[in-house]
Amino acid sequence: MDTSDPNITFDENGWCNHCRNYASLAEKHESERADRQKALYRLVEEMKVRGEGHEYDCILGVSGGSDSTYAAYVVHKLGLKPLAVHLDNGWNTELSENNVRELVGRLGFDLYTKEVDFDQFKDLQLAFLKASVPDAEIRTDHAIWALLYQVAKERNVPYVITGSNFATEGITPSAWTYGIMDWRYIERVHRLFGTGKLRDFPHLSFFTSHMVYPVIHRIQWIRILHLRSKRSSSKTKCFIHPSTTTRISYIHTPIISRIKRRHNTWRNRKLTTRNICKRLNSLPRPRSIRPKQHSNIIILIIKTKN
Repeated sequence: MDTSDPNITFDENGWCNHCRNYASLAEKHESERADRQKALYRLVEEMKVRGEGHEYDCILGVSGGSDSTYAAYVVHKLGLKPLAVHLDNGWNTELSENNVRELVGRLGFDLYTKEVDFDQFKDLQLAFLKASVPDAEIRTDHAIWALLYQVAKERNVPYVITGSNFATEGITPSAWTYGIMDWRYIERVHRLFGTGKLRDFPHLSFFTSHMVYPVIHRIQWIRILHLRSKRSSSKTKCFIHPSTTTRISYIHTPIISRIKRRHNTWRNRKLTTRNICKRLNSLPRPRSIRPKQHSNIIILIIKTKN
């Protein structure tokens, strides 16, 4: 953290106000863990009962990142029947698309992908860059939220599960965004700096997001990783392709920079499954305000070379 955030302050020990706030909230979060775990089990049972006789019992947002990947694994372990929903804003690479397909394929989920009109998205993207606002990526986040709600309504599935969680997102400065749910703000930026029209871009109005979907249609938004209990084991776990030798082509973990520094040639090496785990387990645990709250490392390796 630095002074690019206009609201940041530092104490005599060099800790910023965001870190101090996060630490206090994390302590409360930890104390409520047992209650949230019970709530999760009740909610899962409710979803299973509601989903009897239906093709799906929940909608699962899948971006391909570490949070949604682990959320998909948790959903699979809980025995739910989700429809995985993915938004392609036009910037997906062939490898990223393969990652998502491989993920849902191995977990046995059906996948629905919405491809946004790239010309519209590019125009909106350029509008935010020209506006020089700090939250240039909220247009994708907003479209994802809107898409998940829309698919849930169309499929008559009242549960939407996402990988958003306090642990990895609770420290984001408020000055860096004006709110991903504010469609009027997004639309206004585009009107001032864009050139075309946003004809079918997924979006939510304030009334739709706060009244129509959650109240009238009774669609519940579930942050399943927030409800998930902490694992008792501290050992690193790898979810990897079961081939004998694997070329690492995609890895997303909270300590990726540490791995790069210690093993700066890992991208071009063939590593066996045992060697990958051995190298990662040899890394020291990163420092933190509360070291015991570190979650296990999650690795998704898709592309293989025999």
